[in-house]
Amino acid sequence: MNYILVDLDDSQSLEQIEVNCRVVNSNLEEIENKNFILSSVDEKILEEFNRFITRDDSLIVMFEKPVVLYKLSKLYQDKAFDFEYLDLSSLFRRFCGRSRKIDRCISYFDRQYEYGSETPNEMLFHLFACFARHLDVDISKDTKIMSMCFYKLSDATKRFKRKEEYELNNINAKKSLDLEKIDKYVFFDLEAANELDGIAKICEFGAVVTDKNFNVLEKIFYVINPEDIFNLRSSFDDKKGIELAYSEKYYYMQKPFPDFYQKIKEILEDKSAFVMGFAVDNDVRMLATDIWSYELEQLDYFAFDIQKFLAYLNPNGGKLISLGKAAEDYLTIGEMDGIYEHRSVDDAMLTMLVAKKLLEKYGFTLLKAIEVTEEGINCSKGLLEVIAAERNERKIQYCSGHIK
Repeated sequence: MNYILVDLDDSQSLEQIEVNCRVVNSNLEEIENKNFILSSVDEKILEEFNRFITRDDSLIVMFEKPVVLYKLSKLYQDKAFDFEYLDLSSLFRRFCGRSRKIDRCISYFDRQYEYGSETPNEMLFHLFACFARHLDVDISKDTKIMSMCFYKLSDATKRFKRKEEYELNNINAKKSLDLEKIDKYVFFDLEAANELDGIAKICEFGAVVTDKNFNVLEKIFYVINPEDIFNLRSSFDDKKGIELAYSEKYYYMQKPFPDFYQKIKEILEDKSAFVMGFAVDNDVRMLATDIWSYELEQLDYFAFDIQKFLAYLNPNGGKLISLGKAAEDYLTIGEMDGIYEHRSVDDAMLTMLVAKKLLEKYGFTLLKAIEVTEEGINCSKGLLEVIAAERNERKIQYCSGHIK
């Protein structure tokens, strides 16, 4: 079996896509390296590219870039060209948890990796080599991998359209927001035992409810039995991973997620409250997938992301930083006294304190902060459809199953 590593780049032109194809054998030895410049006006090149990557003895490997794939599918519009490919971003999610950018995926396996030292195709090869070394599976024959991590080019259009619909939901939610009808804020955070297969197994829900002056009205904290294994590693050689507040044994002694579902629903769907979080897109997604795994009704709420507002303010060059770093930069030691990282109710408190400090320091009202923050609103509505579309328009497959 040979592997064709395909990297797509549309940065040079909106009408053209540059494609680099590196062919390697099962020992990861390079056999061939070829570049294509694809455009809708040159059908001959499109046909040549299609013949090159659809060989019977080869498996196409990519690190999916949805927008570029969508543009590629548009180039093939009304043509009978299509191909299947293994998506390394889905493969990473299948074995290692949540989705990450390609450089962070490599860093998970290779702690010495230095971002910026490799071309995009070299990065793709590096990550594929990491999988080949560290995963004890035959990628081309494993049926679970085939069902969850393989896609068709034609599916890119469907997935992109789903994502466009979801982003429109977020825009409409932002436009319809009326803070005059809001009388309290809810800051929430989740912790999960793992996110293998892209499904979060939530083990903590924490929330801090305040009035519109950020005075704390209530703290809510649920410790939850994830009914699944714990996998908290931040890298392949990280044997322990992040440290949660309690022992695994203590989590397994608690009630499972369905016992807290109705309470969480009431908190997040409260029409008199405005919901916020830090990197809250992750929390919204995690909650949606765990709700799905228990076959419960999806929630209908949206949340504002304080992390993205902080990135807009640009104190770190516009980069997204962790909650711990934000707290370190903006809060005093006294303000953080008695607060423990990765305890969800404490992380919710840190999010509230950071949000309050940012608004005060930079002279923003909350409404103005929402207005200026691109992609700051994250809806639960329509998110599961996006996730399903990412999985080739099939229902999410919950492979690991709950612990009995």
